[in-house]
Order: sequence, then C-alpha cells, then structure tokens
Amino acid sequence: MIYFMTFFLSCIFTDIAQRFFKNDKKRKGIELSIIAILLPCLLAGFRSLDIGTDIKVYVNPFFQIAINSNNFFSYKLALSNIELLYSILNYIVSLFTNNVNVLLFIIQLIMTTLVYLYIYDQRNEVPMWLAMATYYTFIFPRFLNLIRQGIAVCIVLYSMKYLKQKRKKAFFISMIIALLFHSTAFFAIPIYFIYEIYNVSKNSKKTQNIICIIFLMMIVLVFSYDKFLKIFLNMGIFPEKFEIYFSKYLKKNIVFDWSSTLYKFVWLILLILPYKNSQKVNDYGFYYLMLIMDMVLWNFNYKILNAERLSYYYFSIPGITLIPQTAKLYKNDNFNKITIYSITIILFFIYWYIKFIYLNAGNMYPYHSTILGI
Repeated sequence: MIYFMTFFLSCIFTDIAQRFFKNDKKRKGIELSIIAILLPCLLAGFRSLDIGTDIKVYVNPFFQIAINSNNFFSYKLALSNIELLYSILNYIVSLFTNNVNVLLFIIQLIMTTLVYLYIYDQRNEVPMWLAMATYYTFIFPRFLNLIRQGIAVCIVLYSMKYLKQKRKKAFFISMIIALLFHSTAFFAIPIYFIYEIYNVSKNSKKTQNIICIIFLMMIVLVFSYDKFLKIFLNMGIFPEKFEIYFSKYLKKNIVFDWSSTLYKFVWLILLILPYKNSQKVNDYGFYYLMLIMDMVLWNFNYKILNAERLSYYYFSIPGITLIPQTAKLYKNDNFNKITIYSITIILFFIYWYIKFIYLNAGNMYPYHSTILGI
C-alpha cells in the first residue's frame, strides 16, 4: 500500500538522519531530513480531490475563488468568515499556479516540517523515526481532511519548545498565528497554564490535588455541559449565541467512538504501568495529563458533532513525545526496546487499519491520484 510504503521510507530516512546528527554530520542529516519530509508531502500533494472529505467542501472552492479574484481584498471580502492567514496562503499560491494540488503540497509541507522540527528538537530524548511513525498514524491521516485545523495543531505542537525554554512571549505569538489559521486554537491556550501548574506541582502535593480537581471538573463538565450551559445562560454569563451554537451541533442520538476510546485507553495503561520509572522521561506527568485530557475531550463528541477536534491539540504533544519513549519506562535493554517497538508498531497498524481502512475515517482510503495514474 502506498501509504505504508511512504511512511516506512520516511521513517527510514529519519532514522538515518538522526544517526548523522548524532555523529555531528549535520549536512547529511539535513539532506536526509528533507527527503523524509518531502515523501509524505508529495503523497498528500498528488492525491485526488476525493481524498479528504473537506477538500471539495472548502479547500478547492476557496482556492478557485482566489484564482478568480482581482486582488486579495476582493478575495477576503468574498470569504470574510475564513481565518486571515489561511486566506493569505490560498491567495499567494493562486498567484503562481491554478493547480490545487500545489496548494495541498504546500499545506502538507508546512504541517510536516513543523512536526519534524519539533521532533528534531527532541532528538536526544526520543527515537525520531518512532515519533514520525506516531505522527503518520494519528495526525497525518486526519489532517488530510482537517486542513486549517491541521496547520493550527502543528503550530501549537511546535510552540511547545517555547514553553520549555520559558519564552512566554514567543509561545503566545505562536498561539495568535495558530488562531489566524483556525479559531479552535483558542482551546490550546490552557496548555500554557497546565504546564506552569505542573512545574509547580512537581514538589507540591497541594497543587497536584488542584490538578486532580480540575480534571474531575472537566469530566463532570463533559457529561453535564448542557445543564451548566443553561445555568450560565440564565445568569447572563454566556451570550445567547452559545445556545444556538450548541443546539446546532447537538447530536440527537448519543454515540460513543468506542474504537478510538479503547485504543487511547490502551496507551494510558501501557504508559502508567511502569510509573515507578517515570523519572526517566522528562515532563512525564505533564504528557500523561495531556493524554487523559485528550481522552476526556475526545468523548465530548458523544453529544456535540465534531467536538473531538479539540482533543487533537492535547493528543499531539504527548503522542509524539511520550509514546515514542515507552521503552524507557520499562526495563531498558536491547531486547526490551525491540519488544516495545514491535508492540508499538503493531498497535499503530491495528489502529490505522480499523480507523482509516475499515471505518474509512476522513475518506482517505483507498488512495487515488490522477497525477500518478492510480
């Protein structure tokens, strides 16, 4: 299958690049990294417009409007409700090509480059190839569809370096940039405060208890949000448009995504069992808390259509950083690493098959390309 072949080759080039970086052969590492990044971007760029359900909904139509616009202001006027930076990106690409596949390639290049650079910054802590494999399993497939949010999530992921470097201003500038690609990035802002509370709570049981209380409150809010919404509306805290928004996307039938929930739960178990070795992973507690919040937000979808999209901001960080370090948490020897890596890849494959082949999420399988003739 072309997806797995592309991911496999990209991971191979990524692993070789990391070895060159480790041996101070940066130029060769960069060259191989470029190949590793370009492979999935070409795959995304060459795809037919039926790969990804949103392509025909807003990507291609908006791009065609940009092509036919006399200037950016007339284009923005026609699409006043679309985020500014996404509009600018569309318009700039339309100045030198009318081929939407070029736009798809550039969009994927932005996302994959941001992810790769984040992983590169973690190269001394994680096997880069496995981090990229995590990206290809969980994030890449969904963002063949969720284009604008995909860029926003990747910006948020990259901005985590600024949190670790205590560069508050740079982090919030990144949040603003992400917001200008997709408004849901607003829900990623609390990550800053969660990270700050976590750093304080390392040696404070009181603050740890506060985090537990916040987490429990989130669970209660998810399952009783409609009751709280009515209370806040009656008190005048929320404007009436909130009621319109939630009623518009409210599901008539409660449906849980059991396959994804079970899969996420498996990782929560695998990563908590060896808790006694958690000191081997930097910021383990923060990453694990993000996985829990991802689980909670994902299941918000049981009542509100597309609400699970908020969870991507919370999963991408621990998914790409913590899951590839699972082997560290267990007995650290070569046999253990091979075993854990094998289990990880098998779990990745099972999830990918069920989610994107059997359930056909995002309408991305089978792969079609008029350019490649397949």
